[in-house]
Amino acid sequence: MRGNSINLLFTKTNGFPSHLDSMSGRWREIVERHNLPKLTFHGLRHTYASFMISKNVNFKIIQ
Repeated sequence: MRGNSINLLFTKTNGFPSHLDSMSGRWREIVERHNLPKLTFHGLRHTYASFMISKNVNFKIIQ
C-alpha cells in the first residue's frame, strides 16, 4: 500500500468477493435497463473525476 491509499473489496450478498468482470457486467445491465449512454465502468470513474474537477474539488480528494 502506497501513501494514504486504501484497498477496497466489493463483496456479494453472501460475503464472498466479487470478481471484477461481474462488476462490469452488472454495470452494463444497469446502463441497458435504464437506457443510459454507453459508458464503461472505468469510464464512469473518469466522468466522476471530471465532474468533481468542474466543482473545484481538490485533486488530492479526487485522487
